[in-house]
This record gives sequence, C-alpha cells and structure tokens, in this order.
Amino acid sequence: MGTLSCSLPSWCFTSSTESVTYITVNGLGEEYDGQYFQTSFHDGRPQYALLGKSSYVLHDSASAQWRLYSGTASVISFVASSDVSIPLGGWSNGASIVLSSSTSSLLLGINAEAKVSIVQANVLQPFQNIVFAADTTVGQHEVQEIELLSDEENLSGSFELSFGTISQIIVVYTDESAEDFVTKLESLSGVGRVSVDVTEPSDKFGQLWLITFLSNADDVPLLRHQGTSNLQGTSVSLNIREKVKGSSDQRHVTVDGLEEGRIYAGRIYAENEAGIGPYTTASQASGRGIHPIAHSVSSPPGPPTLEAGIITKSSAEVKFTEPSTNGSEILSYKFEWTTSNTFGSLAQANAKVSCSDGSEVLGFYRLIYGLENLSRSERSVPIDVRSNDAEISVALNSFELLNEVEVSTETSETFELEWAITFLYDVGPIGSLTIDTENLRCQSEEPLVGSTVTMANIGSMPAGYGSREIFTDEALCGSVNLGEFSAVQYLTLVATSDAVTSGSYQLMLDGESSECIPFDASESQMKVAIEGFEGVEGVDIVLSAAPDEAQFPYDYKIMFQGNYAYGEWPALQVKPSHFGAAGCDSFVGGLGHTAAILPIRDESLCLDGADTTVAIVVDSLTPVGGTFSVSYGQDSSVEVSLDASTSDVKEVLSQLMGSNVQVTRHDHDDMSEGIAWAVTYPGTSNKHDQLRIVDTFVTGRNAKVNAYPILTIETYSRENDSSGDFRILLDGELTAPLSYQASQKKILQEMHRLNGIGKVNMLGPVDGQELSSLEVNALIADSFTAQGLKAIALVGDLTSTFAPADRLMIGTCELEIKSIYHEDYDETQSAGNIYESLYLSSPESANAKAVGYSIMQIKPSDGTLNFLTDCSQGDGVSETIRIGSVLNTDHGVDHSMILKSYTADIDAIEIIPERNWRGTAPRIFFKPPSGLSPHTFTMAGIDAEKVTIRASARNSQGLGPFSNPLVISPSSTVPSAPTSVLLY
Repeated sequence: MGTLSCSLPSWCFTSSTESVTYITVNGLGEEYDGQYFQTSFHDGRPQYALLGKSSYVLHDSASAQWRLYSGTASVISFVASSDVSIPLGGWSNGASIVLSSSTSSLLLGINAEAKVSIVQANVLQPFQNIVFAADTTVGQHEVQEIELLSDEENLSGSFELSFGTISQIIVVYTDESAEDFVTKLESLSGVGRVSVDVTEPSDKFGQLWLITFLSNADDVPLLRHQGTSNLQGTSVSLNIREKVKGSSDQRHVTVDGLEEGRIYAGRIYAENEAGIGPYTTASQASGRGIHPIAHSVSSPPGPPTLEAGIITKSSAEVKFTEPSTNGSEILSYKFEWTTSNTFGSLAQANAKVSCSDGSEVLGFYRLIYGLENLSRSERSVPIDVRSNDAEISVALNSFELLNEVEVSTETSETFELEWAITFLYDVGPIGSLTIDTENLRCQSEEPLVGSTVTMANIGSMPAGYGSREIFTDEALCGSVNLGEFSAVQYLTLVATSDAVTSGSYQLMLDGESSECIPFDASESQMKVAIEGFEGVEGVDIVLSAAPDEAQFPYDYKIMFQGNYAYGEWPALQVKPSHFGAAGCDSFVGGLGHTAAILPIRDESLCLDGADTTVAIVVDSLTPVGGTFSVSYGQDSSVEVSLDASTSDVKEVLSQLMGSNVQVTRHDHDDMSEGIAWAVTYPGTSNKHDQLRIVDTFVTGRNAKVNAYPILTIETYSRENDSSGDFRILLDGELTAPLSYQASQKKILQEMHRLNGIGKVNMLGPVDGQELSSLEVNALIADSFTAQGLKAIALVGDLTSTFAPADRLMIGTCELEIKSIYHEDYDETQSAGNIYESLYLSSPESANAKAVGYSIMQIKPSDGTLNFLTDCSQGDGVSETIRIGSVLNTDHGVDHSMILKSYTADIDAIEIIPERNWRGTAPRIFFKPPSGLSPHTFTMAGIDAEKVTIRASARNSQGLGPFSNPLVISPSSTVPSAPTSVLLY
C-alpha cells in the first residue's frame, strides 16, 4: 500500500465558514445594505453577492461602470470606473462602500458549519508486482554536413550561420577548429549538444564539417548560412546538406499479455551518460510532474442484442441481452429510437496538413476538440505526422467529450497528408475540431505548415428521435439527483405578493443568449427559443401548471434531443440583465422575481427491472376477523387468516408467486381498525400477474380487504445529511415544494391537491418500529398571537416541512397546527417585534432577519391556553419542541404511500429535486407501483406507424457498437379470454 493522498495537510481540501473578502454597503436601505461577499470574478474583476438576498455587485465593461444590481437586474447604484478593484467613493443614490477589516460568517444558521470529508482516499502504486519492463533508444542522431570549397589554396574570411527560423547568428571562420565550432553551435538556441568532425575535401581546397546533433533525437531543421560575401578565394562555394536524417524511433512501447479488466500503472526514467534519473512517480508523490500513468486494460463493450416483447398500439417492450464487457463493467445502456428509416447521417470531418512548396512535412501535431469553447475542450497527446489510422483513432478516442471515431487516410504524400474522421455514435452535428501545428515544420524551413479541418458531412438528427438510458448500479439506479449536466432540465419561475401578468426574459446556453421569452410562454414558444441556440437540433418541452404560490403560470420540463457537441448537455441559465429588464419587457405583477433551472440526472430505470409493490389493506370500524382469499395470475386462490403472522402470509403468497416474494406488516389507521401487508415481488410484463382479493368471509363493521399500489419515495444521502426540497410531478401537475423530511401530513396534503389523486394513506412503519417527530427550536411567548390566534414562530421557511393537523408537542402539551405560513422579518409587528424588542442580540434574531420566520397558529386557539401553567413551558427565543411524524431510515426519510383512489397514470410519476437540494451524494429514490421486467426497455406513448429502436452499452471506455436495429409496428391486440368469474 502507498501513502494516502491527503497525508499532508497542504494536500487537503479544507472548508471555512468565514471570509475576509467582502465589502459592506450602506445608505441604500434594508433591502440592499449589508455585507457583500466575493463569490467569483467577472470581467477580470471581483464579483460580490449579498448573503440571503439576490442583489450583487460587479463591473460592467460596456458602460465602464461598477454597478450594484437588484435580484431582477435593476441598477440600484453605480460609479463610473474601470479600476480592477471596487471603488470606495462616488457611488450614486447615496451608497457607501467599506472594505472588510475583519472576518465575517459566510453561513446563516445556528451553529452552522461546513466540513470536507474524504470519500475515497488515493493510494500510490507500490510497483511491487512488475509484469513488464523495457529499454527504448532515443533513435537516430541527425548528421548535417557543411561544405566550404575553393579552387585554389587561397580561402579566407568567414560566414554566418543560423539554426532553423531562429534569428540568432554565429560567425564561423574558414579555419574554425572542431572544438570552437562546437562551442559556437551549442550557443544557438535549440541546437542542444553536438559533436563536430573536421576533414579536408579530396579534390578541392577548403573544409568539411560533419555535425552530429546528440541531444535532438529527431529530424532537426537545417543550419542556414547567410551567403558568401565575407569569404575570399577562387570560385568559393558554401553548401549545407543533411547526411543522416534524425529520428526518434518509437515514442511508445507495446505491452502484450495483459489481463483484461485489470488496471496497470506505469513509470518511466531517463538515462544519459551521467546515469539514471528519478522515476516519474517520485515527483507525483508531492503533486508535481506528469500525470500518473495508469490505465484499465479495457475497451468499449460489445453490442447488445434486441428482440421484441409485448407490443400494443401505443407501447412496446424491448428485451435485450448483456454484451461482452471487454474488461470494464457496463455502466448503462442507451436506447435510441426514430420514426425515420435511418438514424440520420454521420458527421465526417476531413483534416489536412501540408507544405505548399512541396517539401516534406516533419514533426508532430495535436488535435483539439472544442477550441471555441475553452471551458469544455480537450487536446490530444502528440501525434507523429506519420502515425497510422489506428494510432490517430486511439488519440481521438481518448477524448471524454467525444464518442467513438474512425479514421482513414485519404492522402499520404511526403508534402501533404489528409485523414477522414467519422463520428460513429454521435447523433447530429459535432463541435469544433482543429489541428495544433506548432511542432510541425516543412523540410525546407520556408513556409509554415498549413492545416485545415472541413466538415465533409454535417451530422443530421432523424425524425421522431428520442433516447433513454437504463443503469446497472444497483445502489444508485431507481433514483434522481441534481447534476451539473443533463439532457433533462426543469425551469421554474417564482414571484411573491401577486400574480405576474406580463414581462419576458432570456435564457443562455454556454454564453449564447436566446430571444426574449414571454412570462407565460407556450410549449411551442419555449421550443422555438431553445432550438434557436447553435448546436440544439431538437428539444421537447412539457408545460405544467405551476403551484398558485409561484405567481408565474407555468413550469417547464426541457428535454434536449441528440448529443451535445461537447459532452453532456450543460445547464441552461437565466440571463440576469435580461430577466424582466433591459431588452426584454419588465415584469408586471409580483415582487422578487426569480428563476431556477435544475438539471436532473434521472437514473430511475434499472438493468434488473423493478419489483411490483402492493399493499393488502384491511380496514374496519371495529375489530376484524375471519379470512380472505388471494389469487395471482391464472393460479387458484389461497386463504389468508386475518390473525396470520408476517411469515405466515409470506409462506401462503409464496405458493402463488414463487419464493422471491417479500412481505412486511404495517400499522394502518385509515379507519378505526386496520392492517397493511406490503407485498413486493418481481416485476413482469404479463398483465394477468396481479393480486386479486375476495373478502367475503371477513368480519367487522364495514370491514373490507383490498390490494392497492404502493408508491415508494425515499430521500437519501450517504452521511444522512440531506437538506432541501423536492416536488412530485403527476399527469402534468406539480406539488408545492416538499422538504426532504416533510411530515406525513405535509406529504398527504400535497398529494391530495393533485387532481389525479383521490385518496392516499402513508404506508407507515413496519411492525416493531415507530414513527419519529421532528425536533425544532421555536420562539415561545405566551402573549404572542397571529391574526387573533395563539401562535409560535420558527426561523426560516418551514412551509415545505409541516402542514395543518400536524401534531405539536410544546412542553407537556400535545397540540395541533391550525395553519402555517412564512413571513419576511418585520421588526414593527408579528414575531419580528418580539425578536427585535426582547432578543435583538440573539443568533436567532440575526437569522430571522435574513431568512424570515414561519408562523404556526395552534389548536386549541380559544385563548385559554397558557404555555407556562398548562404545558410547563416558559418563554424563550429558542425553545425545543417536537412536530409531526416522519419515518426515518439510516440514510434519510421514507415517504412511501398507499394509493387507494386515483385516475392519474401513477407509473408515469416523476420526482424533481429543488435547487436547494444538498447533502453527501444526495438522491431521491422512487419506484412507481407497477414493476418492470429485468433486461427490458419499455417504450410508451408511441404515436407512429413504425419505430426503429437500437441500443448500445457504455462502460468506462465509452459507448460500444450499436445493437441490431429493431423495427416496431404498434398494433392493437385482441384481449385474451377472462380467466375467472367471481360472483358477489
């Protein structure tokens, strides 16, 4: 084992919750005064932001002004200046700027902290098991000859020499000794070490100098003379020629016999006449030197095989087999489809280098992908100009931003080389490809090497194209999370106070701006705006009604089609200067207009499919008894006693459904008496494989037994430190934001607001487990009322966490929330007056000023409740109380629920993390009730006479070749005969 990568403190990331890089703004009022912390650089100058607010300060190069902007990009104050640091005087509207003189906290919250932990430590390779070693030579030394001749023995004077294109010159005399010549030549930049041999010509008078380039292990430029004007003699001639062409031989070694799938590391040392130098790993241990040489012996996986499963008029099942992994575990499968006969044309580029004077092209070059987009570009390793097609392909296929390419030589002349580069797996156009010719030269040394890259064919997007991925990591699939890049992004617009009625804004993609988009843009308007970006061939837009409190009418799901030219699709951005301002129409209605764009990494589809989850629920007003029968598929039924244990129910169901069935028992209190058995079994495409219940022999008042689907939702983070909100999207309707630890009442409240949901119950804990309540700190004051009702206040916005009817424990009293709402801080009234008058210096008051507070009206609210006398709870600014019920897990909270009545397509549910979603590798796992068969891709919503589907597998080396194309012709199928008839 080697040394941990963070064994020295100087090598470790650290976190700090304090900063000295801030400015203090005064004179603009409460909305804009405060400490602005440096967040980044803009226009080569620092940019500052006000914590807890949306105002910011930056330099605007177009106007040569420093400006303070509001959250809606309105200029609040400015000063004419182009200084690289922020000016301290001359600001408009009475603003004053003061530089920081001490540290200040960056985090808001009581005992707020930030920490960095090592998720996986790096280990240096010990090189104890060496499987290959080889020595390589430096190649052939270049030898050049300088020939100085005269017909008679009267030669005298001197001549000037230079090396390549360098302007530096040395003077050489006709009788120059070998030793002096060496000294002079080695003084020329780029020559390196040389040796010189001097001889006399056999048939004339003069000198021959043979110059060997010892340290330039390659073909080097010819020495140049500046003419013979300073030479005297009879018929003097001076010539320089290449006697032996220098070469570096191979710059690589080939290692055979390696084991596929293993990672091998390499190291290199150099040797000269003075001895052996250090290994490349010596400096890597201290973070210097070349990148470590380590590589997995692997290649992209083989092609999967597709075959059709069940096909209906609007959906199709595609079964697939796992291909060869080729040494690297398969990470995902990409399914693509089109209504066209082909998947469009492949992009092809022609790359050429040449010397216009016909002399030989020498040296090496690099290929650069994405030069026009420096934030996402890659440079290849040096490629010898005489490399073959396979070697050039290897260099290009190492680019992370590109899928597999194929290279073929079109022209191979000494003075011109041209290659055709075909992009095999990219749908649509590709990005910029250029050639770095800095290390190429012409043999003649006269012209510069010319280079061009032209698109012989621009890739096209086929009609009706779409794609989806299925993931293989059992620990991560079945979940969503926020990512920096994603083809699926959600745009939400929010304001406060009242509804927005007009206005527009611009979006940005990699620095390019869209046209102004109306505040209530339709799907087609949003589509036109986004497809106006260069490189966007197609996009699908799904519009959904925003919650009433958003004050904007719609949210948007944006799904980019095809490949982004530079890897994965980057996040769209709202252009701050054109958000209801500048060249776009100002917003009318609402205050505090904001927008959020959330790239969602959807990894909900799994290679092994998904289990079906069903709840067998017993409900009654009085104690229950008797038995009920269960049938599954076309098998006969079995009897289940209502007093059966969990193991008994599992054993009975295993007789019907096989040994893979899992059963847990849960409390259920929808009516006075109840039981719920959660049944999990492998998903299947056979629609007959459903549980059916007959409860004829169940006793109890209004007793009934039914099988209902279970919707599973669980928040997760590795360190159980999740925070933030998510929303549920169902049939085009969105819930309001739900906290990662939302109470069960809050989850039910939001689900019942959806039109497609009739009746939902939480699944609840397994027998033997208990629900937990959330412990929070509140402002308690017996005298405090809100709108005439008894109330308490909590710092921050907790409306996504709690709901009316949540249980509330204050001291010894068990109470109930009547209502909950959020307010901004106001020291003149409500809770703000209490914070201001009684607890002004407390951390809670400071935080409440920044993030506001939540007011909870409580039951009973008749004014007779006294916290101190009735609940043994005194007044205080941070008193511990307990609220609501949640089902905690080791890594988060389980929000699973039983869907008793619904009209929505519950299998099409989506979970959307909000922009405040945080934690250590935080995710939201969710599983619709209906299971999915393993190794199956289900394509729903088909609206075409024919669809062609193909698939490819991805591992750490990239996408592999495509599967066989599968042509699907959707058709209605006649239903099979009923399997049984039940009389009631």
